[in-house]
Amino acid sequence: MIRLAVIDDHPTIIEGLKGMFKSNAKDICITCCAKTPKQALEEIAPNTFDILLLDLWLGTLDPLENIAIFKQYYPGKPIIILTSEVSDRWRSKMMEAGASAYVLKSIEKADLKQTIHVVSQGHKVFVQNTSNQHDDLTMNKPQHHIYLTCNEAQILRGLVKGKTQKEIAEQLDTTVSYIEKVVKQLKLKFNTEKLPMLVAKAMDHPMIAEG
Repeated sequence: MIRLAVIDDHPTIIEGLKGMFKSNAKDICITCCAKTPKQALEEIAPNTFDILLLDLWLGTLDPLENIAIFKQYYPGKPIIILTSEVSDRWRSKMMEAGASAYVLKSIEKADLKQTIHVVSQGHKVFVQNTSNQHDDLTMNKPQHHIYLTCNEAQILRGLVKGKTQKEIAEQLDTTVSYIEKVVKQLKLKFNTEKLPMLVAKAMDHPMIAEG
């Protein structure tokens, strides 16, 4: 069981996360919440959680100061930044400051769960921001900056193992046309038109290498 602590000053976000990760869940649950860093330090003990979900902006407080405080007070606890801020600048700053992941609040439940599981294993997750600028889809950027959904990762793992799209469709109990559609999207993400180049690039992605 992975225990989460949530620090967010928006009650609707906290309630939404509680609904997503119920206390009787088998793999992930929320054990404690706070609306401010001060409340968190006063009420959340280090032994009550495994991963900290931290909002980027908590009032007017400096995000870099916040993460520095939590890294000091909760040593060894991974921190996932959960925010509405679509910003490569802030993503880079928070990852450099010690965050294990920087994800948007609009993330799908399955993808957030996968991010939490990957972070719980001691890895960092570099998520592509969904801005209008495709600045992550360039040849000279490391492939671990490209965000993959659960389905995309499964399909890529199949391709890397040498399976055909038909075999992958049968394994995932879906249609070949759906697999073809996802592969087309993956080619755009990895900035390539050739399937062999997509497979080669995917092999360097942490979500594929770990699978």
